[in-house]
Amino acid sequence: MNAKTFSAPKNKKVKTKGLLSPRFVPGLGDLIDRLSVDQLKEAFHASMRTSIRSEIADLEHDIDEWAELSQIKLSGRNVRTIIVLAQINYEIWMCKERMEAEAQHYDKWLRRAHQLNGIRNRMKNLLLVEVQRESRQCPASNLSVDVLEDWNIQF
Repeated sequence: MNAKTFSAPKNKKVKTKGLLSPRFVPGLGDLIDRLSVDQLKEAFHASMRTSIRSEIADLEHDIDEWAELSQIKLSGRNVRTIIVLAQINYEIWMCKERMEAEAQHYDKWLRRAHQLNGIRNRMKNLLLVEVQRESRQCPASNLSVDVLEDWNIQF
């Protein structure tokens, strides 16, 4: 959920190799990741809905361009990867909520969120490899998933 390396400055279009009019800089995996986070914001933060819907529209635009440019075919594996990514983002969201609500267990929830981020990055990398074979690839790091028996995702 780190946007600092993700989005272009507001209202500034940045060219990405191959995309005609991208509104964001990253590849498809990051776009889908951000869309799932924005969907959580839309659901859980009524005060943000109007502004977040604009960003969602921009993300959908760029995802559509990636799909058209790369001739991405919908596959069960891709859908499953996207679902896992959304689930992970929800779980990270809940960890952050618990960090605020349970200050005495802050470190426990922070560690879990960090570990879940390793799975999140794996899912983003799967999408990156699947659809960006010939374009610039910047794989996500932090793939550590120590002590996450309840998140044993196999692909």
